[in-house]
Amino acid sequence: MPEVAADSTCLVNPFDVESIRNGVLKVIENENFRAELIAKGQENVKRFAPRKVAEMYLELYRKI
Repeated sequence: MPEVAADSTCLVNPFDVESIRNGVLKVIENENFRAELIAKGQENVKRFAPRKVAEMYLELYRKI
């Protein structure tokens, strides 16, 4: 789900075994790629902090 994961994950085609295999191998074998995903994931998760989500809802309610 690119909307949730943004660029902090290795997206693959879930209906293509070769795509899944290549994605898993890339994460396992490429240490730099893996470290980059971890760093981006730690930043991305901040978008879903309860306070941040509550602020977004509050702003939406104010607009409505």
